[in-house]
Amino acid sequence: MNRFRVSDLGSAFRFHALRYTLTFACVVWLFQLANGQAIDFCGVLPPNSAAGPDPSSFLYDRFGNSYDAATLNAPNVSNQNCTAGYYQLEFNGVPANLEPTICQVFEDLAALIPQRVNTTTCGDIITPTPVKILVEPSTAGGNVLGQASPLYIQTPQECVGPVTLSRVYQKLNGGYFNNQIGFDGLLKIRISPPNPWHVDWTTPPLSNEFDLYSVVLHEALHILGFASLIGVNGNQASAAGFSIWDQLLTTTTAYNPNGSSPNIEPLLESNCTNNCWDLNNGTFPNASSFQNAVGNNCSANSNLDFAIGNPPIAPLAGGGGTIPNDNGAMLQMLSHLNSNCNGQNIDYVMQPSISVGISRRNITQAELDILCEMGFSVGNCDGCYVASQFIYEPPLAQGWDLFEYCCTKDYYTCVNKPLIIPFEELLCRHFSNSTGMTISAAFDHGPNANLSTVNIVGNTIVFSATAQGRYSIAYTVKGCDCIMNNYVFDLFVGPCLDCIGIDPCDNLSCANGFEDFDATGLGGTSSMTLNNALGGLWVYDGPNHQNTPDVCQETGGNKFIQIGILQWEPEGVAIRLQEPIEPGCKAVISFKASASAVSALDIFGSENHPCHPSESLINIGCIPTDCGGEIYDPKCIATVPITNIASLTILSQQSKFFNSLINLGKH
Repeated sequence: MNRFRVSDLGSAFRFHALRYTLTFACVVWLFQLANGQAIDFCGVLPPNSAAGPDPSSFLYDRFGNSYDAATLNAPNVSNQNCTAGYYQLEFNGVPANLEPTICQVFEDLAALIPQRVNTTTCGDIITPTPVKILVEPSTAGGNVLGQASPLYIQTPQECVGPVTLSRVYQKLNGGYFNNQIGFDGLLKIRISPPNPWHVDWTTPPLSNEFDLYSVVLHEALHILGFASLIGVNGNQASAAGFSIWDQLLTTTTAYNPNGSSPNIEPLLESNCTNNCWDLNNGTFPNASSFQNAVGNNCSANSNLDFAIGNPPIAPLAGGGGTIPNDNGAMLQMLSHLNSNCNGQNIDYVMQPSISVGISRRNITQAELDILCEMGFSVGNCDGCYVASQFIYEPPLAQGWDLFEYCCTKDYYTCVNKPLIIPFEELLCRHFSNSTGMTISAAFDHGPNANLSTVNIVGNTIVFSATAQGRYSIAYTVKGCDCIMNNYVFDLFVGPCLDCIGIDPCDNLSCANGFEDFDATGLGGTSSMTLNNALGGLWVYDGPNHQNTPDVCQETGGNKFIQIGILQWEPEGVAIRLQEPIEPGCKAVISFKASASAVSALDIFGSENHPCHPSESLINIGCIPTDCGGEIYDPKCIATVPITNIASLTILSQQSKFFNSLINLGKH
């Protein structure tokens, strides 16, 4: 495993040569109680539940709360903000005198941990996006001075207990998230603490003051990932899964601060193939044994000590004799470090307590080692990481300009026909400093999982399905040190059109009145299957780069396609012919159609199919388009007026059925 070496401290020192130097010495401040009684100052975030209908849009904190991403972008967020390196802090109700110190902490962290810049295997540079932190006043009482958490999305889960990489982790390691949707971390600071804040990070506090820099730095490290997601019963406390921190937790029969610790075991176990993690049942046969061990960590009342790293880098705080009885207590005990475990005396930033009058704390060597072990680049230590351009592949039908990314692929097959997808096509937009990055598992993540089979064969994913539809395929990317994360993409399954029984003299197309297609109503599923099955994607170079014709059905059973004719978003369907129309031959084009308003249908003919959007967006009308390997050169055949009007009443939202008044007429 990669570690930060002592000799690297010189390079870390040079980030701020003057006023804002981060000093990474193990200065002993803890329990100098002459300045005041130490208090546990780090609090649990208040309960919150997302109210939206789509869990894939939810964000989760380290305490299991869920948030609507759009709500976190609500207009009540003030315009006050600061840019601290690659951090973008947005303050909402925080007093102005606290803001400079908070910004300084994140500026120093941005200097300490550079943001990676990755390049896809086909050459696209992924421009780093700012790490957005929402900073608000804490409403907690008592001794709580601050609360914080990174935010996670719920990645596809093959099992209970996947490790999920936070948005902060992904962004720091060169992954991408749409910065218009939600925040990456939450920070709450007590506005009126029991004792006043000391806000000047360049001078020591008075004997009755809490050092704001130390508290914010502590909370900032929670945002970076010093955060357990293991609940009181040993299961995941958040719908997001476990954290990379949890993956690194270990137990030992006696933590030794001065040498080797014996009998080291991982707290969570995995086969390092499927991203599935469980509490080590060999160490903890039941939940009460786990709870008692955590509560009595680093004491004579337990034969186990908890630490992070193998070999252990630092001991965990535990309960100090208090047995955790809920998720919040367990999460706090496993997310902090123990400064005096078994005779140790190190002033960790991530210890759970602080006193008034204690001077500014600085990141210790062990905490630097932990940051590196979690996968960050710290000084000369290059932690093992994985990151991605996308977690969920955006729906192509609503954004064809995604083909501007060279790694974007659209996957289509027909019923019962296997589709073989090479790993390299999917790994194109995944990043790691491991030369052995691979896909270790794959599974169907969608509602049609019972209709499909997904297997890994060699360096490929082999998929097949027994029914038409949209399938969400999840896969696990694994880098070095068993660092894994799950990702998902969609593929589409349509009918296998059989032209054998259709005489070309009767019908040059195999469309068969669109009766072979499942009517899925409004949305991207039918448009993807329709386009791929009939003649290829038809996407023109317009303002929205969209083309989503729909397969619908009359209440009487007849199926038809709905094509949009809006000026800003005309749609089209390409239909492949069984054989070419030879010179001197005559073809008769007939169809039934109606429209919601008087309009016209343009008909074109071409030797080659339209360009794929990854090659070029086509010119509309009878204008050639260079597809790269061939020319799409449509000829204008006819413009057919559609004068019979249909009411087109949708019987229910997103329904595949329309009423019987579509009034199709022969043309």
